[in-house]
Amino acid sequence: DVIFLDLNMPVMDGWEFLDEYQKLDGFPLDGVPLYIVSSSISPYEMDRSAGIPVVTEFIIKPLVKEKFLEILENL
Repeated sequence: DVIFLDLNMPVMDGWEFLDEYQKLDGFPLDGVPLYIVSSSISPYEMDRSAGIPVVTEFIIKPLVKEKFLEILENL
């Protein structure tokens, strides 16, 4: 399992999702890598994501094939 999360979503943005996701107990938090995939190049958003334990990595779009394959290899 792996989660790719965009920060800009309708209804609930990625930050709101992360707030709710972290409230969950056990699965899915245990061992499921979560990657933020965003078009944002904001250092603030990158630093903010680095402070959230469930975030594996912040990836700037586009998610290229090589990066995707690297993620799959690490699963």
